[in-house]
Amino acid sequence: MISLRRPRRRVSPAFSLFWAARTISLTGDGLVNVALVFAVVSLGGSAADIGTVLGVSMVVRVALTLVGGVLADRLPRRRMLLVSDLAQASVQFTMAFLLLGGAARMWMLLTAAVAYGAVSAVYRPALTGIVPEIVGKGRTDELRRANAMLGMSQSASRVAGPLLAGVLVAVAGPGWVYAIDGATFLVSAVCLARLRLPRTRTTDVRRAMWTELAAGWREVISRRWYVTGLLVQSAYNLASAPLYVLGPLLVGGASAWGAVSAAGAVGAVAGAVLAARWVPNRPLSAGHLLLVFGSAPLLALAAGAAAPVVGLAAGLGMVGTAYVNTVWATTVQSLIPHDLMSRVSSYGGLVTLLSLPAGYALAGQLAQTAGSTAVLVGAAALLVLVAVPTAFLRSIRAVGQPTPVQERLSQSG
Repeated sequence: MISLRRPRRRVSPAFSLFWAARTISLTGDGLVNVALVFAVVSLGGSAADIGTVLGVSMVVRVALTLVGGVLADRLPRRRMLLVSDLAQASVQFTMAFLLLGGAARMWMLLTAAVAYGAVSAVYRPALTGIVPEIVGKGRTDELRRANAMLGMSQSASRVAGPLLAGVLVAVAGPGWVYAIDGATFLVSAVCLARLRLPRTRTTDVRRAMWTELAAGWREVISRRWYVTGLLVQSAYNLASAPLYVLGPLLVGGASAWGAVSAAGAVGAVAGAVLAARWVPNRPLSAGHLLLVFGSAPLLALAAGAAAPVVGLAAGLGMVGTAYVNTVWATTVQSLIPHDLMSRVSSYGGLVTLLSLPAGYALAGQLAQTAGSTAVLVGAAALLVLVAVPTAFLRSIRAVGQPTPVQERLSQSG
């Protein structure tokens, strides 16, 4: 049995301010991801250099994700996000100055990529934990709406950011795009500085880092639904990776793939809207079943469908993905003790960071030996075989809509 209803209350003005900060920052990130490629090219770099710069950032982020989770549970999360924004603004403005002045070198881009990866490792666990601090205790509807709004911003930035970046790079060069990104971080920092939150927790910062990590790990393995959800997310990343590796080669060129990507982002916005309005009694079960739509673009590519068909399939697939992301975040924020939330989410982030690159590598290797069609069909089958049975597991079905009592317990730890 499910219920279809609107959330009873709108999100708070404080969250609106935070949402504005995130939306502006995400838009800047969408710009600079494109500018980075052209910055490397402008310095005489090759495709291998582009891969190196992107890979260094990912390695640093993986290495520091768990540390970021511990820090986000120890320290005030708003302060951490504010410092992160200011640090990122400094890095981007420095790179803008160097690029515009003709003094930039490849090692400087690598250094900036390391800084970005380090800040992301701290930023993301704090982001998960601060949303319930802003929204308030015992407000599942507001949490769901808040997470849906953040998901919509992220999806929209993936469409608007690259499109705008292409124009800006062509007209003004990558240096100015870095300057704009730095400005977005400053605006985000101003919004966070104006944000006022009640003091909701006290932490003992004297405990060893390993002790903090162990406490977070115990919280993870004590909840079967959480472990199962992470395994499903890992399998989903592995199964969806062939779409991004083989899609650009099979769909008909860069412009066609850009249209497919845009359609996927539109589907993600629709999925976030659906998550804000559709309230199933068993949210994780419903989410796992919706993940089956992720097989649609894989099968469309395997069948040699035209780009518009693949785009429609990608949009359908992203509806399920965005829905699950919103439901998952809301469930974690409602049921995990607040003083452990960032550590727990950092373990989840680590799984995602490791499984997706592994999927990219496997997709390329398997396509060379078994062929693209076999890889795409096999990936679609894996996705369905993992998502459907887990939707009916007792531990997943047992996770219903969080009650006010459960939410108060999670806030108190």
